Amino acid sequence: MKQFRQKAFSAFMAAALAVSCAAPASAASEPVKKEETIYLILNGDGSVREQIVSDWLHSDTGFHSFRDKSGLQDVENLKSDVLPAQDGENLTWTTEDNDIYYQGTTQKALPVDVSISYQLDGKPISAEDLAGKSGRVTIRFSYQNNQKETIEIDGKKETVYVPFVMLTGAVLDNDVFSNVQIS
Repeated sequence: MKQFRQKAFSAFMAAALAVSCAAPASAASEPVKKEETIYLILNGDGSVREQIVSDWLHSDTGFHSFRDKSGLQDVENLKSDVLPAQDGENLTWTTEDNDIYYQGTTQKALPVDVSISYQLDGKPISAEDLAGKSGRVTIRFSYQNNQKETIEIDGKKETVYVPFVMLTGAVLDNDVFSNVQIS
């Protein structure tokens, strides 16, 4: 039973986070919309086990040697067989399709850091020590936005943070976890 609880807890800690933002793909003459989502698979301590980046490009006129700046490795097109020519951080797409959905992996620093802390019956505990134990558990996910810019507002330089949407998900086995509350 203890091994099952440890596996269930490990599955719980493989939480997926999504960071989503919209940005222009490049300074090309054709209007292209780009949206990017970063999925993180985390270890129990909040460190990143895997980082997957999914991008969506849209153009009403298709993509004719369109250059998209991307530092991704192992790029794969998710919806068609069209692959980009890759030259360093530049992907060049050529297709009559109006939408390109692709993903890849990266080791770059995250725009938002996440940390996880645990309490068992009101006392701090590590993820490793928590596995297999029972009691009232509190798990807190904290986020730190790393993307900031200095802009001028009413003649004064101000630091503003790029807005992000964060989503944390977990799969909990009903045989192991009960009375789950989220606030």
